[in-house]
Amino acid sequence: ANLDPAQVGLVLTYALQMSATLRLGIRTFTLLEVQMNSVERIMHYATNIDTEPPAVIEACRPGFGWMATPVQVELLSVSARHRPGMPRILKSISITIEPRKKIGVVGRTGSGKSTLMLALFRMLDIEEGQIIINGVDISTIGLGDLRSRLCIIPQEPTLFSGTIRQ
Repeated sequence: ANLDPAQVGLVLTYALQMSATLRLGIRTFTLLEVQMNSVERIMHYATNIDTEPPAVIEACRPGFGWMATPVQVELLSVSARHRPGMPRILKSISITIEPRKKIGVVGRTGSGKSTLMLALFRMLDIEEGQIIINGVDISTIGLGDLRSRLCIIPQEPTLFSGTIRQ
């Protein structure tokens, strides 16, 4: 086949453009695949994750002065694990923290310090036992009523720039 130089130039130009187009197509397909992982994860969270209990349960709201008085915290045979099938982190913990007493929760990594705090804030459901604060079983009240009256000093401090108002 006899090709004149103009035809050879045209074929080479189209070949270079085809290479760039294929590269762009592969990059776009890869980005689409990565984004579909995000969509799949969102669908999993939307359909398979249990929703939190309500913030307020009108029938079981604690009294106005529930936490205004000195606070007593009781853990009665509390057991918890992070997920079903995983080993228990808290195993039949029973303790009474008397009003106005200051305590420190210390232990090795993995001993259950953070799990205990998660259970107090009901971010983790306990398997057995009860947590009672001033005579109220915290599993019976709304999360908003509970969490709005608790605070924790975190292990790692967080610094913010600016003022609180900002």
